Amino acid sequence: MTKRIQKEDANHHMGKFSGYELAGGVYHIAPMYTKQFESLAHRKNGVITMLNAVTKFASDDLAQLSTEGNRVWESLFDDLGLDKDKKWLYSPDGTVKEASPQQTKAEGS
Repeated sequence: MTKRIQKEDANHHMGKFSGYELAGGVYHIAPMYTKQFESLAHRKNGVITMLNAVTKFASDDLAQLSTEGNRVWESLFDDLGLDKDKKWLYSPDGTVKEASPQQTKAEGS
């Protein structure tokens, strides 16, 4: 039988659960933690990618809805002869009325 001789490394330390090296003020952590951090980073990047895709989709959808809304208003202006320089409000009860000065001011127009 050969006896193993372990060389002591002054930079190697033992934590509660794993070993680490401290060299130049930098902790070189155990591979089990490295894998956990890599997994977290991978999952986080997946969520960021998903959020970017949803945000772009929502932005594109809102732009399309705005364009469609403008077309509906243009058609209504032409059909009823409404003054395009005034602010008009649509109500879910199927009515359209001129916005009051307070409503115009509240909307920032």
